[in-house]
Parts: sequence; structure tokens; C-alpha cells
Amino acid sequence: MKVKVGTALTDLDGVDLLDDKNKPLTCGKVLVSILLAMHEEDKNMTGEDKILRYELAKKINGAGECDMIASEITLCQELMGKYCVPLALGQMVSIIEPKKVV
Repeated sequence: MKVKVGTALTDLDGVDLLDDKNKPLTCGKVLVSILLAMHEEDKNMTGEDKILRYELAKKINGAGECDMIASEITLCQELMGKYCVPLALGQMVSIIEPKKVV
């Protein structure tokens, strides 16, 4: 499934959110960040799982649109649910699965 990871996230008034470099914060930038982050509950993650996250982050990084398989979408959704603030999560769910908005 093609996912428009280059879509900019906005505040509730429709103004682009900005990253630490004053550039629009995109769905892809957030996904890359949460895929590469390690949290306390990840301390027992296998090397294989770490590589899987790394490869997916590389695939998403800088892309405007990314072809993702179901397992990649599921992984992203799980991580988004754990680590995204509501403002980002609400928008990212509709970007990743536009037909399945919560």
C-alpha cells in the first residue's frame, strides 16, 4: 500500500508543525524517529527486530510516498499508539490508513 509519508502534520488551526530545523514536520519524520528510538520496554528486542525497524526507517526517510506491506503498517501503528502525542497520532492514522480512520 502506498503511504504518503511526506504529508506535513499541522496544528488544530491547519498551520504546519515544525521540526527542530524549522522545516515542516512530516508523518515520515515522526515514523523514522519512533522506529529508531529505544525505550525501556525495548531493552529485550532481538537484533532481527532492530534491523527490521532500521530498514523500515531507511525506506521511509526522505520519501514523499512509500510502499508499505501490511506488517510494516501494523508495526508503525503499534509504535504510533505508544509514542505519539494525540495531535500527531490523529493525523498519522488517517495518512497511513485513510480508509480506516479511528
